[in-house]
Amino acid sequence: MMTACSPGPSVRVAPVVQLACAGCTVPEIAAITAHTLQSVHTILTTYLPRDGTVARNAQRKRGLV
Repeated sequence: MMTACSPGPSVRVAPVVQLACAGCTVPEIAAITAHTLQSVHTILTTYLPRDGTVARNAQRKRGLV
């Protein structure tokens, strides 16, 4: 089980999850990792934990934190 933005099961998945947890957008992640936008979306749908880190990043972008 993944928690707190821990890496995914492979070296191709882990950076995608870590970048998302750091607050990068899907297009930014795709540019860095050379994945397609759809591939990044699929990885994040599968592996990105819905936790406090992700929630804080979203609230920070909204100017609420």
